[in-house]
Amino acid sequence: MKLGKWTIVRPDKRIIKQYGDGQKIGYTVENENFWSTNLDPSVHAIQYTGDNSDLDQVEFNNGNKHTFFSGDIKVFADAWDSEHLKNLQLIWDRNNLENETEEQKIIRIGTRPTTYISENIY
Repeated sequence: MKLGKWTIVRPDKRIIKQYGDGQKIGYTVENENFWSTNLDPSVHAIQYTGDNSDLDQVEFNNGNKHTFFSGDIKVFADAWDSEHLKNLQLIWDRNNLENETEEQKIIRIGTRPTTYISENIY
């Protein structure tokens, strides 16, 4: 499969962002309801390009391939963003210096992330 903006691998329950500040970072979304609601169970993997000059690749469990993903990639981008925000918050929470106040920490590394939204998802 070629590299797209987003890689989705259903058996692994994995969403990987392939561009921008989250490039090559993947998260596992364990919620089976998320997968059963948003992706046909016959789909094995998707490479979503998000442009008109290069086709998507959708690989099915039976080996068949198609060149167009008909679902809404935003659902998967939103799930990735939610997992990425949790990770950014965890990194912030663990980045502590001995005897440092929260005010000093904010001056040193900024405020704790409260939102994350991928840009240019399509």
